[in-house]
Amino acid sequence: MLDFIKIKNDLESSFNRKKSEGVDVDININVINEDNGKFSVSVFNERCFVNNQHLPNADITVGFLDKDTMIDMFTKGSNPTALVLSGKMTFNGDMSKGRSIKGLFMK
Repeated sequence: MLDFIKIKNDLESSFNRKKSEGVDVDININVINEDNGKFSVSVFNERCFVNNQHLPNADITVGFLDKDTMIDMFTKGSNPTALVLSGKMTFNGDMSKGRSIKGLFMK
């Protein structure tokens, strides 16, 4: 089971406000092998909001095979193309907005 509170705290504490200037994106996240693996992340006005449910109109939807892959993607800057090609991640939505989140959760 996904520990949503820990994920929320980890993402919010590692959020790099400086890199978020000009970023406005809503992301729905699916962690496939977790019972409660659906949540969302919104970044706008140099702030980050992590919600325990999906947004009705997200710019991007990403799916991860497991929570470790999701954490690596957001906080360690794993290569998203390599993750997609290896089948560990799926991506649907606005590719340019997807690029805007690179490094947002790395200090």
